[in-house]
Amino acid sequence: MRSLFRSIKQSNSQIFVGLTGGIGSGKSTVAELLREAGYTVLSSDAIAREITDTSSDIREELAREFGSEIVSDGALDRKTLSAIVFGPTPEHEQALRKLNAIVHPYVVQELHDRLKERYTAGENCVFNETALLFEAGLEDCYDYIVVVDAPEEQRVQRVAASRDITEEEVRRRIAMQMPASEKVQAADFVVNNSGTAEDLKKAVRFILAVVPALKALD
Repeated sequence: MRSLFRSIKQSNSQIFVGLTGGIGSGKSTVAELLREAGYTVLSSDAIAREITDTSSDIREELAREFGSEIVSDGALDRKTLSAIVFGPTPEHEQALRKLNAIVHPYVVQELHDRLKERYTAGENCVFNETALLFEAGLEDCYDYIVVVDAPEEQRVQRVAASRDITEEEVRRRIAMQMPASEKVQAADFVVNNSGTAEDLKKAVRFILAVVPALKALD
């Protein structure tokens, strides 16, 4: 996997940075700040949504695994699929693993192709926002990994306030993810998103100042 991404670099100065964090940590907010600063951020979640919307082969594969009811009028019924893969039981956890196993290879290939396009266009620093960076075993694909973190209770309140799910459901989803403490330990940089919006902007500016400088020292 490491060579799949590193072999497409056009020069040694080009950097691929992984951006991750648990649900409610604020990684999508950080991704938007990076875009506002002029950087390309490839979102694995957005890619997964695009390819399941556009590829009938993937939808058929998912329907074979989870039942024909998850496809309605040729489109993926995300609400029905979510009810199958998100929940408190071992069956839900197993279903989520199966979903990721089906979709993940397609996402990795599309991510590879889009990264290659950005490198060919001359971009020197590209970010990848992905919730499952460590879970998918992608950590060796990046030059650096940035983890966005915040206290769990703060994360729960953020998600419950912004989405139509209960705090209990948010806690269940957090429990299904790799512990935040383990992600922090494996990170090259940690963005603490427990403060103000201005604090977060300062942290992002620091990342953008330090990462290219470190690469230049290689």
